[in-house]
Amino acid sequence: MAASRCPACAEPCVEPRLLPCLHSLCAHCLRRLETLGEPGRAAALSVLCPLCDAEVALPPGGLGQLIPDYTALGRGGTAGTAGCDLCADGAAARRCQTCGAHLCLFCCQAHRRQKKTASHVVVELESSRDCSQAGKPFFCPSHPSEELWLFCEQCEQPMCQDCVAERHQQHPYDFTSNAVQRHRDSLQELLRSTQQRMSTLENVLSQTDGVGSAIRARAEAVAAEISLFARGYVKAIEEHRDRLLKQLEDLKVQKENLLHLQKAQLQQLLLDMRTGVEFTERLLTSGSDLGILVTKRVVASRLAKLNSAAYSTHPREDDSIQFSPQERAGQCHGYEVFGAVICKAVDPAKCTLHGEDLYSAHQNELTGFTLLCNDTTGKQMGRGGEAVMVTITHKDKKDCAVKPTVCDNGDGTYHISYSPEEPGLYAVSVYVKGQHVQGSPFIVMVKSKFRKHQGMFHCCTFCSSGGKKAARCACGGTMPGKRSINVTALTSPGNIGQSGLLGCTFEPDIWMGSIVIRWAKVGVAGLVHEFRGGKDHLQEQDVVFQGRTAVFADQVIGGNASLELRDVQLSDAGTYRCSITTSRGSGAAVLRYQTGAFSIPRVHVQTSSSGDTLHCEAPRWFPQPTVHWTAYSNAGKCLPHAADTSYELNSENITVKVVSFLRNITANATYTCVIENGIAKATGNIKVTDFNITRETSLHMVNLNTESVSSSLPACHWMLLLPMCLLSL
Repeated sequence: MAASRCPACAEPCVEPRLLPCLHSLCAHCLRRLETLGEPGRAAALSVLCPLCDAEVALPPGGLGQLIPDYTALGRGGTAGTAGCDLCADGAAARRCQTCGAHLCLFCCQAHRRQKKTASHVVVELESSRDCSQAGKPFFCPSHPSEELWLFCEQCEQPMCQDCVAERHQQHPYDFTSNAVQRHRDSLQELLRSTQQRMSTLENVLSQTDGVGSAIRARAEAVAAEISLFARGYVKAIEEHRDRLLKQLEDLKVQKENLLHLQKAQLQQLLLDMRTGVEFTERLLTSGSDLGILVTKRVVASRLAKLNSAAYSTHPREDDSIQFSPQERAGQCHGYEVFGAVICKAVDPAKCTLHGEDLYSAHQNELTGFTLLCNDTTGKQMGRGGEAVMVTITHKDKKDCAVKPTVCDNGDGTYHISYSPEEPGLYAVSVYVKGQHVQGSPFIVMVKSKFRKHQGMFHCCTFCSSGGKKAARCACGGTMPGKRSINVTALTSPGNIGQSGLLGCTFEPDIWMGSIVIRWAKVGVAGLVHEFRGGKDHLQEQDVVFQGRTAVFADQVIGGNASLELRDVQLSDAGTYRCSITTSRGSGAAVLRYQTGAFSIPRVHVQTSSSGDTLHCEAPRWFPQPTVHWTAYSNAGKCLPHAADTSYELNSENITVKVVSFLRNITANATYTCVIENGIAKATGNIKVTDFNITRETSLHMVNLNTESVSSSLPACHWMLLLPMCLLSL
């Protein structure tokens, strides 16, 4: 029989002892552990198991009181190699529970036939509790000649007969064969509980392994997604870079061609002048008197024509090419990209100031004016982001300065507002890129507060106004007997280059002669339009609106004060006031008019060998819109998709053309392209089936807010039909 080996040193197990963690070590390994105790102490209170690294407590007597590992002592060999204790020739197959002998099959039969041993209990060796050594007696370590066949219930340890007489006289005890049944049951109960916990732990470990595998798999999948995203983003950035470089190259070629054309024209004109000058000089220096008189008319005509030739004293183009890295540039392969090439540069000398309160203000009242930024050609920039600085200082009190607020409207206009605390003259300076704009610096007169008038006008004031009931004092007081009428503004945005509508309604009045409609814009000195007594009165109309406005004269008595605005410009955006006076009273409404560009998209399908592609194109938009696609199957499931969107600046350098592609479309699905900015929203729907393709487009305005000033009487709302041609796109 092969001896059991120590799991720590792998040597044959000599005097194995059992640690509280149920690991067994030989005497040699235990002595090595004992040296780990604190110096000067008889024994350590605990040791570290070398197999499980658990700190285990020792008995009071130290390592020597650890119980022997009887299972290790009994693992000297296997059942297959054990020999018969009677004949020593055959292999042991049975064990006698009564005498403890190992028996081969032949001796087992003889053992049962003998009268002396016929009553012995013989069992299969494989079912023995302690393998080949289970039936051998264990002897008391204190009394080596005595067998351990008793069990002390109080001390819970086996003992011999001498131990009962010495240390366990008053302790309850029983035979080991009787006690083992009780303790076996309790151990089996603990075993079952532990096995259940083992099963739970194994399940948890299995789940942990599964989660670990899932984490690794998910991490790999996310890493793949990141790599795919990065590759796509890099590809989109590179394609956007190539597109920007191409735009830059096209812009450079365009500017160079214009310069070459101007240069050729100037060179030809210079050559013609040089020819004329040389001929005339020769004529005057060497020509005869008769020759001069004969050719005088031809020469004079030629020189006069050359002198009257029109030419620009400045180059037609400049180097105003900029790159704006923060500007949105749409989408490329489904990724939003930034950066745009800008060919317009602001010219401070061409920037202008506008506003009714440009040169006057009132103490402790908020006032303001508008800065309009233009490029070198005098055209409005159409975009914000310029470096605007404004200083407002008192002429007499140098330490009295007003801090203004500059609001960037994003369309090339900036609203400057301030509230002066002291009356007097103020110097106002407006800078763009550190340079004065046109008309800067200028002087503003700040007047003292008006004295608040009490009561009503005197009769002489009424008479001095010609009997007008609408007469108004500077404090805001009005004639007695006048009442307010309900006036409502109807807001709709203007489409650049087309006709727009400034909507306004009021309480109808059948007396056309008493109706006065006056339109004004904040920041504009003159009126926008005035209609009185059934006719237009445009003497005070601002030059900006001349020839572009008209009221619906046939609808005025019905309460329609709306104004048609033709050829809408980007600079038409702003705050408008519609003032109405009738025989019933007066009222006013204010509306905020937005301008931009918007158009219905055209959608169609392009077929190629690489697959079908949806094409959505809108010719005119401003400000630059956002574009996104949606894709749904007929079952309502969202389909994955990636679009490629580009923006192309139109020839007027304001609006952009929007082109968006959606590749690799499938049948039996509905695709929607949405184009929107802060003014309008357009959609293009394409439904693709196995048999046909249907298209549908729409356009509607957003953020239509209505503001009105009405009387305290119950409000009257008037509905009217306005010509739809004004809303044409």
